[in-house]
Amino acid sequence: MKLKKINAVISLFTAAAALGHIGTMAYTFVTSQRINVTWLSWTFMGLCSVHAVLGMIAVFMGGDGTRANLYPEKNAKTVVQRITAALIFPLLILHINTFTWGESLAENGQMFLFWLLILAQVMFFLVVLAHTGISVPKAFVTLGLITQEKTLKRVERCCLIFFCLVFLASVIFVIRKEVMVIFMIAGVGR
Repeated sequence: MKLKKINAVISLFTAAAALGHIGTMAYTFVTSQRINVTWLSWTFMGLCSVHAVLGMIAVFMGGDGTRANLYPEKNAKTVVQRITAALIFPLLILHINTFTWGESLAENGQMFLFWLLILAQVMFFLVVLAHTGISVPKAFVTLGLITQEKTLKRVERCCLIFFCLVFLASVIFVIRKEVMVIFMIAGVGR
């Protein structure tokens, strides 16, 4: 249980770092003012890695949630949480390289592959934010900050709304602007 509590704390710091990273990228794209927050990206990736390792230890070695079939309705969120966790790292590779690869694809007129890459970028934001939106209320429960089912439902609903709004904002302010900048640099549409 101590491992789960430590991981819950780390997950909350990871969620804050994710929101900070998305927020600074949105600010950068909206204002065209470059902010050097490489430390935030590295902090986010470091926290993510520690959280992932501790989560895998809890699931595979600690027997956390080995009987998901007993309560399928209650465990649906856990299944989504684990699937999104598994998808984060493969999509992260595309996310990190989206700008460079997108520019190359656009310059070479490979628009089908370009738009697939952008779709992967959208999926990355969706997966990270869905995982985070499900994980935050669970972290509060693990830490004993939420003890009543009614309160949990309210927090889950608030997280769903909040992270849906963050997803929409990330698509509008980050990905849309990213596509525009790539097209400008690659000379697409001239």
